[in-house]
Amino acid sequence: MSPNSGYAVDGDDVGSWEADLVQLLPACKRCRTARKRCDTRLPACANCTRSGAECNFLDHITQELLPRKYIASMLNHLKSLQAARNKQFDTVSTEDTVPVSTDNGYHFVQARGGFRYLGSNALLAARPDFLSVPGAGPASTATRLEFPPVASLAGLVDSQWHQVLVGRYVQVLHKMYPVIDANQPCLQQPPGPSSNLSTFESFLSKMVCSIACHCLPGNDNSLVLLSDALYAEALVSLESITTDQDVEALQAILLLALRSLFDAQKGNIGQQVTFAQRLLTELGSRDVEDARATLQRLQCAVYCIGSEAATVLDRPPAVIAPDYKSSFSTTNENMFLCSLYPTKSGSQSEKSLDGIKESLQTEFEAVEYSPCLLAKMCQSVFLRRPTVESAMDLLACYCQEDMVLDAFTPHWAYKAGIFILQDSTSGQRTLKGHVLACTVLDRCAIKWPNARVLRQVLQDHAMSQER
Repeated sequence: MSPNSGYAVDGDDVGSWEADLVQLLPACKRCRTARKRCDTRLPACANCTRSGAECNFLDHITQELLPRKYIASMLNHLKSLQAARNKQFDTVSTEDTVPVSTDNGYHFVQARGGFRYLGSNALLAARPDFLSVPGAGPASTATRLEFPPVASLAGLVDSQWHQVLVGRYVQVLHKMYPVIDANQPCLQQPPGPSSNLSTFESFLSKMVCSIACHCLPGNDNSLVLLSDALYAEALVSLESITTDQDVEALQAILLLALRSLFDAQKGNIGQQVTFAQRLLTELGSRDVEDARATLQRLQCAVYCIGSEAATVLDRPPAVIAPDYKSSFSTTNENMFLCSLYPTKSGSQSEKSLDGIKESLQTEFEAVEYSPCLLAKMCQSVFLRRPTVESAMDLLACYCQEDMVLDAFTPHWAYKAGIFILQDSTSGQRTLKGHVLACTVLDRCAIKWPNARVLRQVLQDHAMSQER
């Protein structure tokens, strides 16, 4: 639906939930400037309607002026989606996937009892059967081992295991996503009844170990049950930690978002990133000198995690880009990662991508980059310059022995594999690329059964070309 569509409505003329949303509208810029009373009419307030002026308000998160007719179109979306959902509930189960298209190329896909906002190039928008194929949805978790008692698993993390898991987390993720202080004393001892850790320190230690269980090479799932147990224990204290709006609450939410990169079924990364961004904005408005450096570091983490999810789902990122250019260095993995997402979204020129590649090649021998960061670089090159070479580089990067895969890897592996198959000039590389893509998707299917659907689609496409 176009944002320019009419939707004249007053708060008194809509349903209760709509009225609650409309009442949250701030006064428009024109009424604020003229110091006039502003109402909540859509698509424009009464003052702007009489004068024929554009009715805009300031979004304090993005610091941009948005027209009220955009909010009107969103309310129309909500009403149509609610009607579509009620209709679907009469004919299909809540686990089915129902795409609802809009005029501007974006889609709302029903999955797991809710709706996902997707771009036109997202896999779920292109293939709504991705979540409805038997064996590929949440029901497939029934084939996993029965979940043991939490205490029996968490008790296995002794001092030695704790040191191994914390070290793995720091090695794989900390440089790219500096959410925590790796030198905190609480990371030197395992959480337990005999420890003197605070509630937050215990939460931090358990979440770090839970995330580290997913950071094994080759997508090894031998520690998934331990990860689930530690995660369940950590969630017990989450509410008390997030009661206060402080840095610890922000770190807790970001750790949840990091874990969602590996276990999307148990976390909503979109909501977590949005919550983190709003909390970060609130903390930044207090202008506390001692927390400025920490908030800047956490802003980079929020931006990277949010941009990664937005890129895969092909939707605009709901995060604010940090000022990484003033302190950019190819030796700083976090700053380097921040510089990649504008090239993915197309907000930087091709010269910017060339400059990043040149810097990477110049310092490659002097700096030991993590395989995950190299994979992000290959993603950017393939997204902006899709060629058989860039697709092969991406798949080869995923096949490295020390590579750690995340829940978004199936998306990239499928995209690269299908691109190679569709290129009629690739010759012998078609077979090699197909094998690499299937290998990556097979590894992904160990933890994420939905990857089997993508592999089957890839296989069917290859067989159809042979006929």
